[in-house]
Amino acid sequence: MKKITLFFATTFISAISFAQTIPTPGFETWANNVESPHTYSVPQNWISGDVLQSYISNLFGNATYVVNAVTQVGSAHGGSFAVQMAVVQSNAGDTIAGSIFSEPSATNFFNVAFGGPGAMGFPYSTRSANLTGFRKFSSVGGDSTTVGVIMTKWNTITNTRDTLVNTQNYYITNAAAWTSFSLPLTYSSGLTPDTCFIAAGIVATTPHPGTIFTLDDLAFTGLIGMEEQHSNLAIVSVFPNPFSNKATLSFSNVILKNASLEIFDVLGNKVRVMSDLNGENITINREGLNDGIYLYNLVNEGEIIATGKLSVQ
Repeated sequence: MKKITLFFATTFISAISFAQTIPTPGFETWANNVESPHTYSVPQNWISGDVLQSYISNLFGNATYVVNAVTQVGSAHGGSFAVQMAVVQSNAGDTIAGSIFSEPSATNFFNVAFGGPGAMGFPYSTRSANLTGFRKFSSVGGDSTTVGVIMTKWNTITNTRDTLVNTQNYYITNAAAWTSFSLPLTYSSGLTPDTCFIAAGIVATTPHPGTIFTLDDLAFTGLIGMEEQHSNLAIVSVFPNPFSNKATLSFSNVILKNASLEIFDVLGNKVRVMSDLNGENITINREGLNDGIYLYNLVNEGEIIATGKLSVQ
């Protein structure tokens, strides 16, 4: 069968809503993807090239296609697990290079890739300066690796998606121990994105079995040009944080006018919206929020003026 090329669909991303986190950045939580006849374990809210290969093979009549180029490993940089991508042989004899994508659904991946509605990636609305993480890499025959970021924003005037960041990097140096990397993000305009898509994997014209790329602890760091985008950024204090019953968000240098507070869980699901907020503080009740970490956007007069983290325990 024809093999899927890394990044082949990354220019087809569409619009989705706001959040502020990379899904499963430490690759600790894994879930089963059952969109093809073979069940694959993947990082939660990610998809692997294995899933995509089997999914499209099944569409073309081969329901028995299996490849296991992406696995969960216990040799982690932080926490208990990391994601490992390798070059392996499928049960059909294809040589497949492992890859992962920050999109949980093969159905949605291909639907958006071929021009359908919806979005590929995860919500993100910060002009981050770098994507950082840790990697190990053992190359055979000159195989390389790639980590890439695409950030876009929906254009309400043209009803098209503007690409603000399209950055990928190649790491060809072997690294037996965990090695940090930082991928600088270059923006094509002063706009703030609303969507982010991350892809990583092994790349080679002819991949060589035995090449292994292990990845862990992704994070966005730094800000670019935020003073140009948000001249009314709020300075926020949260007390107490962590909280058990309720917490108060207090603001300086801004007065809220019909503002809203959007609260997301760590997977990017919006779990609460508080609307018609005014004044200099907001009280958040614990009701309906389980123990854990939450992220928030404070939106004032149509502009995100603050983002942050809440801890409930």
